[in-house]
Amino acid sequence: MLVAARQGLALRERVGLNAQLHGSLADMYADLGQRIALVEEDRALDRELRDLLVEIRAQRWELYAGE
Repeated sequence: MLVAARQGLALRERVGLNAQLHGSLADMYADLGQRIALVEEDRALDRELRDLLVEIRAQRWELYAGE
């Protein structure tokens, strides 16, 4: 889901439909942009998905309210 969200936001930016992200969400999107290259053609995503699972479990991003 994170890969799809990152991809969708990036594609919207290409056509001038920029999302207004603030704070922790903007930081997370920037981090995902560094970690996940856009999927421009069919390629294996196994490594990136495993790395994302590690980061989610470690609560890497400051999006976890009440924790």
